[in-house]
Amino acid sequence: MSSKTRVALGRAALLALAWSALSHLRLGLPDFGSAAQAAGVVAPGGFVEKSNSTAVRTRLSAAQISAMLPARGGFAFPAPYNTEAARLTNSADCNGGDCVNSVGYSYWNNMNNSAGSNTLLAFVVLNRSRGGGGPTLFRYDKTTGEVQKLGPIFDTTSPYANGSGEGWYFSAALPNALYVFRGMTLQRYDVMTRTLTTVFDASAQFGAGTYVWQLHSSHDDRVHSGTLRTSSGSTPLGCFVYREDTRIYKWYPKIGAFDECQVDASGRWLLIKEDLDGLYGEDDRIIDLETGVERRHYDQNGAPGHSDNGYGYAVASDNWNGLPNAIRVFPFDQDSWAQAPVVYNNMDWNVFTPAHVSHANARPGTPLSQQYACGSGANRSNTNRANEILCFRLDSTLDVLVVAPVMTDLDATGGQDGDDYFQQPKGNLDPTGRFFLWTTNMGGPRQDAFVVRVPSQLLVAGGTVADVLPPSVTAIQAGADPTSANIAWATNEPADSQVDYGPSTTYGSTTVRSAAMVTSHAQGLTGLLSGTQYHFRVRSRDAAGNLSLSADQVFTTSTNAPAAGPSAWWRLDEGAGNAFADATGAGHSGFLVNGPARIAGRTGLAVAFDGLDDLATVPHEASLDAYPLSTSFWMKTGATGLTALVNKYAAASRNGWQVFTNGGSLCAWYFRNATNYVWDGGGCTMAVAGVNDNQWHHVAFVVDAGGGRLYVDGALRASRGWTGTPGPATTTQPLTFASYPGTAGPPLAGALDEVRIYARPLGTSEIAALAEGPAPDLKAPVISQMTARVLLPAGAILVSWQTDEPSDAKLEYGQTTGYGSATSLLTTPIIAHTVILPGLFPGRKYHCRAISRDVAGNTTISADYTFMTPAAGATTASDQVTQQPVETGAVPAPSSSM
Repeated sequence: MSSKTRVALGRAALLALAWSALSHLRLGLPDFGSAAQAAGVVAPGGFVEKSNSTAVRTRLSAAQISAMLPARGGFAFPAPYNTEAARLTNSADCNGGDCVNSVGYSYWNNMNNSAGSNTLLAFVVLNRSRGGGGPTLFRYDKTTGEVQKLGPIFDTTSPYANGSGEGWYFSAALPNALYVFRGMTLQRYDVMTRTLTTVFDASAQFGAGTYVWQLHSSHDDRVHSGTLRTSSGSTPLGCFVYREDTRIYKWYPKIGAFDECQVDASGRWLLIKEDLDGLYGEDDRIIDLETGVERRHYDQNGAPGHSDNGYGYAVASDNWNGLPNAIRVFPFDQDSWAQAPVVYNNMDWNVFTPAHVSHANARPGTPLSQQYACGSGANRSNTNRANEILCFRLDSTLDVLVVAPVMTDLDATGGQDGDDYFQQPKGNLDPTGRFFLWTTNMGGPRQDAFVVRVPSQLLVAGGTVADVLPPSVTAIQAGADPTSANIAWATNEPADSQVDYGPSTTYGSTTVRSAAMVTSHAQGLTGLLSGTQYHFRVRSRDAAGNLSLSADQVFTTSTNAPAAGPSAWWRLDEGAGNAFADATGAGHSGFLVNGPARIAGRTGLAVAFDGLDDLATVPHEASLDAYPLSTSFWMKTGATGLTALVNKYAAASRNGWQVFTNGGSLCAWYFRNATNYVWDGGGCTMAVAGVNDNQWHHVAFVVDAGGGRLYVDGALRASRGWTGTPGPATTTQPLTFASYPGTAGPPLAGALDEVRIYARPLGTSEIAALAEGPAPDLKAPVISQMTARVLLPAGAILVSWQTDEPSDAKLEYGQTTGYGSATSLLTTPIIAHTVILPGLFPGRKYHCRAISRDVAGNTTISADYTFMTPAAGATTASDQVTQQPVETGAVPAPSSSM
């Protein structure tokens, strides 16, 4: 570096340092290194004014901004703001170009949850086509103000390496987890370990020709929503919700001109924005995901526009309000929003600010008077708060915290070719509510990203500071027996209790949350497999909503029970849909092709294939090429030809394994490659006759260094040693049921149930126990969540209920408890049931009761349930039936009652 360059850089740095030091000296503010700031308790500067203030601050010029800013890192804004900020990016990150993409939208977090840490992580997209390195990670030291560029988030070989970052967001709970998506898949990416975990792949659920967009997640990472679009033309089809702990999708097709949907912070409420009546603009559908109740609010009645969601409410603009640019808090559990309070407005109808609102800092169980949201805007007119970052408390006091100037000039060229839309700051809060990130062109030819400390203590009642530190988790202990475990731990403050657990670090199962605020915690796990190592982590959230997740822990159940530790297990008990889940939680989910039927199985339900084109498939995973290998399943067929049962082999490939039938006999083989295999050179290795009698038979195929063994109904029936050297298959062929890829023969005509794969050889006693099967099911279904609502415009009544296991459905109804009428029996065993009752008399009280029978023949009749039909002439969506509270009693009945 030349001396002239050093002098030039030194002068700029000295100017910035002098400005920062002068601000601190004048106000007596602490340095970045103060203990109070390091703990996140105090943020200097800022001031509060009322919403109706007309005060206007003079905008900083490009020259003033240039003199104030360091090349990277901390600085202070001048009076009257006096807040502390940090510059994340500079021209060197773009090779001198203008490559910093705008933040995007206020409800997608660019910053992680850094509660309890001295460092904050942020991602910014440095556009590759403009000289940048793609999505890039930055680290901000809260103590020193130092900013470190950590580099590209993804390797250059990753499909995400060139991503725009639109719709990506940090988890509100997991400090290092960034949500990314492509095609039909939502994934979590650990930005420090650089590992991807799939949350869901909706391909099997929604089929080809579609993709997911506009993803959102609840603050506990359990519920996710998104828009489904067509691959051709990007036409929105509607909204889906995925519950991660139950692996259940819910689908809400569009009704009008669809815009987007968002799940709230709690995961209970879904906000869908679409033009329902075709009149003025976007209306809102609010759906209670627990009860299924839907409320509709129309734009002309104040339905919100731009919004972010808290726990059961939206913070959003109301363009029909009498105050200029009003923002209100809209509770989701109310039929009318007429009383939704105004929490912010400005005084100029021509200047819309803030353009977007961020409420990433929402807290459960916290009154609105102790919560706030923030936003920003850039305008050519500089009226009150038109070009500033501001926050406002979510009550009716109309107090506004002015934080900092946005430093954006819409007439300057910086920011994606000077486009107003991309120049807008549209910043967002971090989950602690202590930092706000935005992008600005600084009045010049390029755009950069900045973070400012939010002095939120000025908004919180009494001047106190909200708790942002999560509980400290200690003394984790686990005790296990063959099928259950008890997990215990302690926290340094009262908090709730929950455990994630499963056979891998992706867990897959979660206990029911205990809401009791305690410091000594215990949770029981049941239904475990014996002799199996389980991973788990504990969750505790304090009263302020701060969540602690422990590091991964392990325990192993004892081994005195059969069938320990499958690496994949498909129960095939799903009552409807094309997807079927892996019960181990390891994520080997599959899907049915061409509509195989659901029938009563050896345990619960089974899948029946028609012998024409039905099949099932599970995507390839290396673990499905296990060696040693055991596969166990129940089968029923009368097949006499060449048909596959469970298959990971393509015809003539000499790589993979399968269990199949040929000439009416059961067959199996395992190929490492063309010279190393368990095979006799013929078309039915280890042939076992007598299984094609259309009765249920248990089959187990075991392969280890001793060769292959084939068991039927618990007994060893055939075996064969290795030719060549034992070892694992390496095929990438998908695992299929009922299909033998590459053959001309038809698929299986028959049924499969309880398919398991183990990465170890099963013992004889284990196989015998699996063949014996569980005790008969004598428990009747439990009926719950019975509701009734109107289907407009026809006026029919839709009655729905749920059962705790797949069952059929029938409803008796009438104007007395004698009923007198009944619906047709719906024979498909499912959990969520609906029937439609047309032609009822208006304005009448009706009685009804639900009848559901499980696949084992156990029947339950619900208690009497009543509803009122709407009066004659009712035509609007608000004309709901009047419902009696759900009866909790249910009466088991003999199967003959159906």
